[in-house]
Amino acid sequence: MLLRLVAIVLIAFCVGARAAAPKQVSAFGIDLGMTPQTVASTLAERYQVCNVVKSIYHASEGDTAEHIAALEINPGLTFNDIGAPDVCSYSPAGDGITDSIEARFLHPAIERDQAVYSIEAKRVYPDVVYSPLPRLRNSFDELRSELFKTYGRPIDERRERVASSAANLAASLGIGQNVKREDFLVRYLWAQKGRLTDVENEDWYGGDLSGQSHAQVRFTGIDLTEATNNGALFSECTFRDCDFNASTHTDAAFVNCTFVRCSLFDTTFTRCKMVGSFFDDCTYNLLKVNGGDWSFTALPGADLKGTDFSGAKFREAELTGIRAAKASLRDLDLSGASLQRADLTGADLRGSDLSTLDPLTVTLRDARIDMTQAMVVAASLGLDVRP
Repeated sequence: MLLRLVAIVLIAFCVGARAAAPKQVSAFGIDLGMTPQTVASTLAERYQVCNVVKSIYHASEGDTAEHIAALEINPGLTFNDIGAPDVCSYSPAGDGITDSIEARFLHPAIERDQAVYSIEAKRVYPDVVYSPLPRLRNSFDELRSELFKTYGRPIDERRERVASSAANLAASLGIGQNVKREDFLVRYLWAQKGRLTDVENEDWYGGDLSGQSHAQVRFTGIDLTEATNNGALFSECTFRDCDFNASTHTDAAFVNCTFVRCSLFDTTFTRCKMVGSFFDDCTYNLLKVNGGDWSFTALPGADLKGTDFSGAKFREAELTGIRAAKASLRDLDLSGASLQRADLTGADLRGSDLSTLDPLTVTLRDARIDMTQAMVVAASLGLDVRP
C-alpha cells in the first residue's frame, strides 16, 4: 500500500497596533518586519532557479514611486498539483520538494519601511508519479517530526482524503497498477489563533447567504455574483480573489475581515458593519454604501472614482491616498479618519465631517461642500472666519 501525503505548512501572521505578538515570527528564511529589499534578496539567494513574483500597490496621484505590496514564490500553489508547468519545483529542503511563499508588506502610508506583516508558507513533498522512488526518502512521520521540531506543536491540524491529479495521471498512464493509493492532504496551522477552515473556488452565483455565520474562514476564488445577504456574519475572515459583482448585503457584518484582490463591481452594502476590515488591491467600480459602520477600516490607495457612499461612519478609517474623483461621499462621519494625499477632485462631500481634513495635503479641486464645511476648511487654512 502506498500512502501519498502532501504536507502543507500554513503560517499566517498579522501585525497591528492592537494585535499580540505571534509566537512564530519566521518561515522559510523570511521574518516578520523584514523590508521588501531584504525579502527580495533572501528569496533570490535561497530560490535562485525560481521567479520571484512581485505585486505592486496602486499608485496615488502625484506619487511616481513603485511600492511593493507582496513578493511570492509559486503563488497559488495550493490550487495546482505538483507537476504543473508553471510551478517551480524547488526547495532548499531537498530534491523534489516544492515551496510556496507569500510575503505581504505594509503600505508606506502606514509604515515607511514597509515591514512584512503577513507570511504564508507552504511546502509540498513529491509524489511517486512525478518522482522516482529513490527520491522519496522520508516517511510522513519523519517529515511531521521535523516540522514539529522546527515550529513546535500546531494549534490545529487536519487530514483530508483527496483525489489528486497525480492519482488520475497514474491511472491514465497505467503506473502502479498493483499499488493501492490513499491520497491525503495534511495541513498544520501555526499561528497566534485561528483554525484550518477554507472555502475555495466554489460557485455561489446568485446564492442566498442570509443568516449564515462564519468565523476565521479563508474564502478563495468564490463567485458571489448577484448573491443576496441579509444579516449574515463574517468575523475575522479573509476573502481572496472573490467576485462580489452586483451582490447586495443588508444589515450584514464583516468584522475585522480582509479583502484581497476582490471585485466589488456594482456591489451594494446597506447598514452593514465593516468595523476593522482591510481592503487590499480590490476594484470598486459602481460600489454603493448606504449607512453602516466602517470605522477603523483601511482602504489605503483605493480607487473609489465614481463610487457612492452615504450616511456611513468612517471614524478613524485609514483612507490615505484614496482616489475618489467624482465620488459621492455624502453625510459621512470622517472624524479621526486619515485622508492624507487623497484625491477628492469633483467629489460631493456635502454633509460629511471634514474636521480632520487638512486641505493642504489633499486635492479638493471642484469638490462640492456646504457652507458649514466651507467654514471648517477655511479655519483649517488659518483663516479668521467671522459672520
